[in-house]
Amino acid sequence: MKDSAHEINNNNSTLLDVIKCDLYRLGEKKGIKEFIKQLLLNRSYRVVVTYRLCHALRSKSFLGSNVLFYICYFFHRLFTGSISTEIPINTKIGPGLLILHGYNIVINKQAVIGSNVTIFHQVTIGATKTGVPVIKDRVVLGVGSIIIGSITINEDVTVGAGSVVTKSIDKNTIVAGNPAKVIQKNAPGRAKNILR
Repeated sequence: MKDSAHEINNNNSTLLDVIKCDLYRLGEKKGIKEFIKQLLLNRSYRVVVTYRLCHALRSKSFLGSNVLFYICYFFHRLFTGSISTEIPINTKIGPGLLILHGYNIVINKQAVIGSNVTIFHQVTIGATKTGVPVIKDRVVLGVGSIIIGSITINEDVTVGAGSVVTKSIDKNTIVAGNPAKVIQKNAPGRAKNILR
């Protein structure tokens, strides 16, 4: 399996730091009051938080860690089911994940997703016999886009709505269509509210 951008595997961020980055992407606000508000009102954010908790707890070993893991996993399954979304807890996803209108999203458990990625509804990140995608940092995946196979979507790429991507995309590129074609090269990244 391909590995991802250095931020995912070599990042010494704590779970709290990662959840703060995810929260900040929702609108540049931080703090416990905003966290509780988003957790109560934003279904997509609930999925992200329970994914983060499960991902962090799955390999921990302390008194009660198994019980805590299964409680978090129960809520993760409940919340993903409520918006018909599949985000397996083994998937590697960097900090700053932003899911907008998060209905019907499917992410393969072996996919690797970088930092500050934006995913709109009805996105599929899937495998073929050749492998799974690697999505690097600051990528925006438009509504209904499909990214499949052993490909790399490089930094600051925007994938247009309804696009089917089966080939690797160079950084700073906008693609759209079925099959996806380059619309613009050397395009500025479109990811918003990035906490650096």
